[in-house]
Order: sequence, then C-alpha cells, then structure tokens
Amino acid sequence: MPAFFPTLRLRNVAGIAVAAGVVALGASCLQSDQGQQGSRNAAVLAGAPVFGPGGHVDVGALAPETLNGSDAAVPGAIAAAAFATEERELVVNAGLLQVFDFFLLEMPDGHGADASAALSGFLASRLTVEATARAMQIAADYRAYVAQHDTLLAAQNFDRRSLALSTLDVGRIRTWMQLRQRLRESVLGAAVSDAWYQNDDAQLLHVLDELQQAGNAEAFDEAGRRSMQGIIDKATRHFTDPAPRSG
Repeated sequence: MPAFFPTLRLRNVAGIAVAAGVVALGASCLQSDQGQQGSRNAAVLAGAPVFGPGGHVDVGALAPETLNGSDAAVPGAIAAAAFATEERELVVNAGLLQVFDFFLLEMPDGHGADASAALSGFLASRLTVEATARAMQIAADYRAYVAQHDTLLAAQNFDRRSLALSTLDVGRIRTWMQLRQRLRESVLGAAVSDAWYQNDDAQLLHVLDELQQAGNAEAFDEAGRRSMQGIIDKATRHFTDPAPRSG
C-alpha cells in the first residue's frame, strides 16, 4: 500500500477505534475563544461545508468525454478532479468525493450508460486496474452510506421549523453528529470518513460551541447567523432533499 494513504484497509477494527479517539480529541480542541464578537463572526463566516447533503458544487459546463466506449457528459471540474498519484494510485480525498457525488447523485439523465458503468469508466481512465477496483468498492460503500444516512436521519424526527438558530436544541444536534459518525465509520471506514468529513464536522462543532457559549443567536450579526444556519440546515438534510445551490 503506498505510503501516502496507509489507512485504506477500511474494515480494520483497531483503525476505527483509533480514529474514533482522534475525533473525540478533535472535538475537545474545538472550544472557541472567549474573545471579541468580531473574531467569533469571522470564524463562523468560513461558510457551509461543500460535500454531502446539499453540498452541490458548481462543476461548470458539461463536455463530452468517452468512458470505455460510452459517451457521457462530464463537467470540466469533474474531469479535472485530482484523486490519483502520478503512478495512477488512488488518493481518497475531496476530489474523489466530488466525482462520486456527480456520477452517483447528480449525473443527468440521457448520459448513455448507467451511473456505475460511467463511473467505472471514468475511474479506469485515471487509475490502475487495482486502484479502480478499490475506488469502486468505496463507491459502493458510499451508496450504502447515503441510503442509511437518510434512514437514520428520518428516525430522528427533526422538525425543520424548530431548527431555527433561536430555538435550536444544540444537544440534540450533537447527538445526531455522534450517530452519524458511528454510521460513517461502520460503512465507510474511519480513514475515508476522516478524509471526507473531518473539516465539515469541525465547522459544525464550532457553530454548536459558539451557539452554546453565546446563549442567544442574536449575539451574531446577520451574515454570521446566515452562515451558521446554512451549516445547521446541511447537517440535518437528507441526500434526497432539494438543496439550494450557491450563487
């Protein structure tokens, strides 16, 4: 296994336990300063996470690309996504997730091949045979995660009307985060979960810490509240829900 990503043995139980400890440590380090309001708002304005439910990316205009003999319209940003080394080995990163989101969740109809076949052809044009097979297994795990994520979220009975910042139950969102993290690690593995979602989770934890410390959403300016609300909305949105695109 290449040294750049030594943790792709996704179902290694010991690895999952270690990663869970890292997540817990990361959460404890995310306690925010008791500094000035300007610093607080500046941190919040980092923006909503990119990937996952509602995390649509502007991938640009579609351009035809031949995938194993099947024509498919692939956006320029997807064609340019970097998820391989110079030796055509797989790198599990945000670029790979962006590719999966396009082919498995957003690929337009009429592309001339089913999503899995088109994805396999796209990956094969950039990876070795072995790396392509590994990437397709991760893609299958991701599909399973998407379905189980929405089932688990539905079981939480979140009432969207009660998720406004002014009435938000911070403890309930933290519980959802814990449930979702366990699901991610059990289906995707700790290494993939960290590579794709660690930054998103850090942003959400920061928002929850800020709300808990402030005690009142009105302590933030309008831009800060809007950014925080976007992060909360995304954290409680189904993959199948319509989501606002940027712009």
